[in-house]
Amino acid sequence: MKRLALIKALQKAFPEIHNIAPGEDYGWNPKCIFLGDAAEGGTIDGEAACNYYGFDIDPQETVWVLGVHRKLRDFLDERGWYVECQDPGTYMAWEK
Repeated sequence: MKRLALIKALQKAFPEIHNIAPGEDYGWNPKCIFLGDAAEGGTIDGEAACNYYGFDIDPQETVWVLGVHRKLRDFLDERGWYVECQDPGTYMAWEK
């Protein structure tokens, strides 16, 4: 899926994650998607969308896989993208 179309799809699918935007809007690579407050306040089903310390809390990865909520991870994976942690408060999506 093309980046700008995916941004709109993410915004619609995950309205509790604010400021999902093209990476360049926040000084990042123009090929990525900045996931806004995914790590700092964005939620999915009442859980953090991204949780850097998720493995410590959820070692069986029932909610987070490598710190990314399963629903967000699966949504992106199905569209040919993946999430990468830049630092505990910054997550980006990249095309595979």
